[in-house]
Amino acid sequence: MLGGWGLFNLVEGVIDHHILQVHQVVQRLGVSVWDYAFLASGIVLMVIGAWLITTAKPTTGDQLPR
Repeated sequence: MLGGWGLFNLVEGVIDHHILQVHQVVQRLGVSVWDYAFLASGIVLMVIGAWLITTAKPTTGDQLPR
């Protein structure tokens, strides 16, 4: 889920904030530091999601809770 949220933030931030300039994270004239912080948060969420996936221990059907 974290990876998906991060990907959404990154794509939405690039398209809406930078390419189309539909809106900004904080409504000011032009691109602000908050827009770049929003993009960075997307990257951080994607990295955490990827890390969680790669470090997860595989489980078998016998170890699942009932």
